[in-house]
Amino acid sequence: MASQLVSDDSLARRLGAMAFGERRALLDRLLIAHNCNEPDQTITSLATATGTNRFTASRHLAVLREAGLVTVDIVGTRRLHRIDLEGVASIDDWLYPFVDAYQAAFSRDSGPAASQIV
Repeated sequence: MASQLVSDDSLARRLGAMAFGERRALLDRLLIAHNCNEPDQTITSLATATGTNRFTASRHLAVLREAGLVTVDIVGTRRLHRIDLEGVASIDDWLYPFVDAYQAAFSRDSGPAASQIV
């Protein structure tokens, strides 16, 4: 039971961190960078790509790090950020049963009987 509470707390932090549009924009940019094989992004590049300043980007990245959605490596004086796909996957693990239920209901409603209603 205690491990479930920790898991629920972690999920709540992740969902809460994604509540702000600026943070979702940062995650979007980090996902694009990951998919382009350029996963390590500086605060400056992220701020520029998302149309914000470095201070704001840094503040939002800290929240995303604390929520387990972003990791950071310090190389010299630079902080290199990347998306934490395991953290994102944990949201998907929780959300998937809802999506599955929706898809099942949708396919049930759009079957042959539903298409005959005019």
